Amino acid sequence: EMMRQLFSSITPGVIIFDEVQEKSIPTDVLLYLARYRKDIQIIIMSATLDPQIYQDYLKIRGRETPVVQIPGKIFPIEEHYQKREWFLEKTVELAQAGKHTLLFVSGKAEIKDYSEKLRNKLWVWYEVLELHAELSEKEQFAAIIPPSDPNIVRVIVATNVAESSITIPYLNAVVDTWVHKIGRI
Repeated sequence: EMMRQLFSSITPGVIIFDEVQEKSIPTDVLLYLARYRKDIQIIIMSATLDPQIYQDYLKIRGRETPVVQIPGKIFPIEEHYQKREWFLEKTVELAQAGKHTLLFVSGKAEIKDYSEKLRNKLWVWYEVLELHAELSEKEQFAAIIPPSDPNIVRVIVATNVAESSITIPYLNAVVDTWVHKIGRI
């Protein structure tokens, strides 16, 4: 009864689901709502989702669900299984080659540690920025916009949360340490 009241109280409109492959309870509840409320239009977006799963799920709405596919870019991937901190050397190498680089590390302490190490290895024409949730909006935004000086090469050190939550269009290299922190209850 409570769910029926909740669903009937939502105003008709459009709900946009971005990165829907990252399952969550709110997304599941809203998809359930969209399945039964024909007056609510939905847009589901994902770079990795199988659209047939959602088409089948939403078919109960009594109409076909169109799929718009927009091809993405595929970038070459290099895998390195070397000494412990190969990614630091690779990040320096890419920056020195003029590549704006994003380095993924596992947490805020690691961001600070590796940012300092990179600042000690890279000098005048390089800018090392940290990107994490505890920074001010101004500091976070500074990492997303391109450097004002075209001669500056930027390295951003962030956690893998940046993989799905933001797009930094001027980047042309990514180094991932493949080390991630996972919260468990």
